[in-house]
Amino acid sequence: MKKLLLLFIGTVFIITLPNAAASLSAANMLAPPDGPGPVPSAYSVNAFPNQTNGGFTKGGGAYVPGSQVKLEAVANEGWVFINWTEYGSQVSSDPSYDLTADADRTLTANFVKQYSVKVTSSPANGGYSAGGNTYPSGEMFTLKAYPNNGWAFSKWTENGKTVSTSETYSGYVDASRNLTANFVSAVGLLFYQVPSFNIYPNLNEGQLIIENSSHSQALISEISLINEGGEYVYRKTENFSDKMVIDIAGSKPGAYNLRVSLTDGKFSNYKIMLSE
Repeated sequence: MKKLLLLFIGTVFIITLPNAAASLSAANMLAPPDGPGPVPSAYSVNAFPNQTNGGFTKGGGAYVPGSQVKLEAVANEGWVFINWTEYGSQVSSDPSYDLTADADRTLTANFVKQYSVKVTSSPANGGYSAGGNTYPSGEMFTLKAYPNNGWAFSKWTENGKTVSTSETYSGYVDASRNLTANFVSAVGLLFYQVPSFNIYPNLNEGQLIIENSSHSQALISEISLINEGGEYVYRKTENFSDKMVIDIAGSKPGAYNLRVSLTDGKFSNYKIMLSE
């Protein structure tokens, strides 16, 4: 033990001190306290577009821990928002994304180019088509052509070149497209027509009646009612009878196309007009 000698006039004091080296060593062996480190005063929430010309984001910045954060993705003209990703994984497909500030975050708003697929009919009274719209780059589109009575579908053309001879045409969008559904007069092509169906409304019940006067039920492949947007209002592909009823009471006023198809490829289209 070390001793400290203090000399005062007339008195002698001897004080014993602990070993300094041993005390220092013991202090070094104390373990730090358990538990998380201190909470930062703010968390950083960063939001960036994947392409600066595709759009921009709102809501990024520094936030008090536990506070609510609202991020927004706004697409520029000609572009469309796809999703929010973080480290390559999707966290939301909604342009408005809410989160809690509980850590530093870096999110990416992904935009892709949007293209238009336009369709026209030639001649205009030959029929109509469905499927024209705007689509994100890389998405598949499907077009469907519907000839009017007395007309038959011929082909799809683009810039004067034939791209398909099928009434249904699909493709992937990588540029704006302008396609034409070409129809030809059915004079001399009577095999396209199915003349032996009687069609009339039952106005009191809001029904459309289809009577099959001469074809075997087994020869009918489909009966469908399609609105101007190309959407099926009614579609029947089995269990046909000599008298079939379509409920049109809840249908919106406008033009509809009623199509009766047979298993041998023959068909007939009927223009139906519903009014108030």
